[in-house]
Amino acid sequence: MQSFIDFFPILVSREFGLNTDILETNIINIAILVFGLFSFVGGILKTSMAERKQKIVESVQASENRINEARLRFEEAQRQLDQVNLIISEIKTETDSVKSDILTREFSQANELITKQFASASSIIKDREQLIIYYVLRQVLQLTLFQAFRLFLLSMSVKGQHQKCLNDSIHLFVSPGGKV
Repeated sequence: MQSFIDFFPILVSREFGLNTDILETNIINIAILVFGLFSFVGGILKTSMAERKQKIVESVQASENRINEARLRFEEAQRQLDQVNLIISEIKTETDSVKSDILTREFSQANELITKQFASASSIIKDREQLIIYYVLRQVLQLTLFQAFRLFLLSMSVKGQHQKCLNDSIHLFVSPGGKV
């Protein structure tokens, strides 16, 4: 801040205006420098700039080619993805169909097996019922005959015949195991 204050009186004392002294303003020096630069360095700069421009154009074209190649690869990949999605949907449809067929077939087989087992069990139960009825009827018949024969023997008056009939009837009604 101090240096600005020291410089301020100089600014106030000088007059502002246009300096017309050509040597003082260095216009000639600048013109010679510009002319020298354009004549000596201009050719080198032009070739350098032309080479640089050519490299930039080649880089841009190479980039555009890579972009086009990438776009083509992307489109090809997109087509392949669409084909894979189509194949996946076909596989899913076929899998669902096969699953449904297998479940239907297994259900049918299980239903047939259960029906056969139920019929077999029902037949076995009917056979057992008939066998039980047969045994019950046989026992009832044996007991009835035995009782009737005993009553018959009691009604007979002859003691010898009575004993002989009783032994014969007992012998007739003895079961295969030897028990009455």
